[in-house]
Amino acid sequence: MRILLIDDDLDTQNVVAMLSAKSGVHLDVSGTGQAGLESLRTAQQPDVIILDIRLPDSNGYSLLELIHRENLAPNSKFVAITAYYSVDSDIEARRHGFHAFYAKPLPTTQFIPDLEKLVG
Repeated sequence: MRILLIDDDLDTQNVVAMLSAKSGVHLDVSGTGQAGLESLRTAQQPDVIILDIRLPDSNGYSLLELIHRENLAPNSKFVAITAYYSVDSDIEARRHGFHAFYAKPLPTTQFIPDLEKLVG
């Protein structure tokens, strides 16, 4: 499985890197929305794209919309993450087209297995 994480939070980057390494998952990390878009335009398409809802240069909702509009990842699954979880934010993420939603800190024991199930 190949994951692209677009998140500026170093703790989250480190946790996902650790979990990915333990599971043999290939991980690419971008700290801004713009860097994530560049990665999608130039690198192999990921199976899963994890987007932070609050990024320094954009937000996960508008970034997902742009990825769809430019058809940058037609076969990828999209996962929203945020430190500002609420039931409303979960509903909003799914309304925007995210396949899953997680609050930070991420559930370390189930996160990668959940993503593997999502990919199928």
